[in-house]
Amino acid sequence: MSHDDSLARRLTRRYWLTLIAVIATFPILAIGARHSIEGMRIAPEQWAPESHTQRQQYDQFMQHFEGNDLAVVSWDGCTVDDPRLLDFERELNSPATQDRRIHFARAFDRVITGYSAVRELETSPLNLNRDDAAQRLRGTLIGPDG
Repeated sequence: MSHDDSLARRLTRRYWLTLIAVIATFPILAIGARHSIEGMRIAPEQWAPESHTQRQQYDQFMQHFEGNDLAVVSWDGCTVDDPRLLDFERELNSPATQDRRIHFARAFDRVITGYSAVRELETSPLNLNRDDAAQRLRGTLIGPDG
């Protein structure tokens, strides 16, 4: 047997051993990657034990609303230019109403209105005109009738 044949067999054996090792460790790597991704998910229900008051309040909120995305409030005659929207937003965000907000704040992180969102789009860096700003919000904070 020549030196080249011996080298070829050793390389072939190493190739197969390496391939087997990669295949054998792949499930472990896949499971580890999945756990890592799940660990990065922002999930308040995983942060606190069920005995904590905040966790119980969160669970109760999730039972009632099935998500913490959005609450839409409107009234007859309300338009995006209704100054009462700004009053509504200011009242809910006001530190003077902190006692009343304690219960409210458990359900909402922030309050925004179509009124303030349009005005924000009209400022830097976008500097949109009023119609373009309102059009961007149509279907979300602004209904089809404005």
